[in-house]
Amino acid sequence: YMTGNPCVEFEHYRAFIIGTLPQIKRLDGKMITATERIQAQQDLAETRARLVVAAKDRVRQRGGNPDLVDAEDVPEDAVNSDEEGEDYYGYSPEIRLSDYH
Repeated sequence: YMTGNPCVEFEHYRAFIIGTLPQIKRLDGKMITATERIQAQQDLAETRARLVVAAKDRVRQRGGNPDLVDAEDVPEDAVNSDEEGEDYYGYSPEIRLSDYH
């Protein structure tokens, strides 16, 4: 179960995990359907880009240097905002350290 893990703050964490770990059978106590797996793999590049942008935004909001987010380079305009204008929250080692202190 991912309950309590800061990555669940990211709206698409389930799709990211399923797309990244194709061998996973269950997540958060739910079986992963074939449809969910296919959709996650198709959307993985966009989901990953959203996650990187969200992590950099989270670091920036906390006064950190977003360039320290350990991820591939994704231009901030590569991700469209969602329809509701909701903020995405990412997680990175820098945020983990700031939460610890």
